[in-house]
Amino acid sequence: MNPFEAIVIIAVFAIIASVIKNKRRHPNDDDRHDHQQHQEETSVNQQMQLELMALRKRVEALEAIVTDKSYNLKREIDDL
Repeated sequence: MNPFEAIVIIAVFAIIASVIKNKRRHPNDDDRHDHQQHQEETSVNQQMQLELMALRKRVEALEAIVTDKSYNLKREIDDL
């Protein structure tokens, strides 16, 4: 093993030890972050569901217009 490999191995162990030490000190930080992220995702999900419901209503209205017999008559006249 050359000196460069030894330095790299020591650095990797130091980084891993630092990460483990920080995780043990602040175990709830991840939980708080996850909870906040979950709340944001829930809010976005609710907004998307409301938008989806509005779009479905618009599609229903457009389908009603397109399937209306008077609409077909107007289209046939325009085609002439």
